[in-house]
Amino acid sequence: MTSYKSFAMLLNDIEKFSEDQQITEAGSLIKNAREALRKDLRDQAEKRHSSRKSDISTGAQLHS
Repeated sequence: MTSYKSFAMLLNDIEKFSEDQQITEAGSLIKNAREALRKDLRDQAEKRHSSRKSDISTGAQLHS
């Protein structure tokens, strides 16, 4: 009976490790997605800023 209990505990530990690993991987994916979104938003803001600077230097009307 002890070996069955030990085996069941081992399976439970493996299952728990797998769940923890999935949570860790999901957290990592979320972190990477947030960083990519921030970079994209930053790039868009810089592009708008550069476009406005160009409009100002050429005397074009600003569009808000």
